[in-house]
Amino acid sequence: MAEVIAPFRDRETWAAYDVGDSYDGTPGRISELSMLGLVRVGLIAHDARESDSETPSEAHSGNLDDLTVPQLRELADERGVAAPRRATKPQLLALLGA
Repeated sequence: MAEVIAPFRDRETWAAYDVGDSYDGTPGRISELSMLGLVRVGLIAHDARESDSETPSEAHSGNLDDLTVPQLRELADERGVAAPRRATKPQLLALLGA
């Protein structure tokens, strides 16, 4: 897996990727994108809270508006809610029933 460090559209899947997205392609494709300066291979840093043991559902005090987009995505994953990769904060809040 790799972290996107420059926006691009994958020529193989035609999917668009933004900075901070995860890219999970074949090792050869990841190597190629890495050489082009589009992805970084290695550990993907999500947010500072990652080092804490709290999950997004434990981190908020009942108000989902206080969560960031990455936290809302993680909460959606925890709840088994399928969220589009490019969903905005209002869309994520709607999906989570906030």
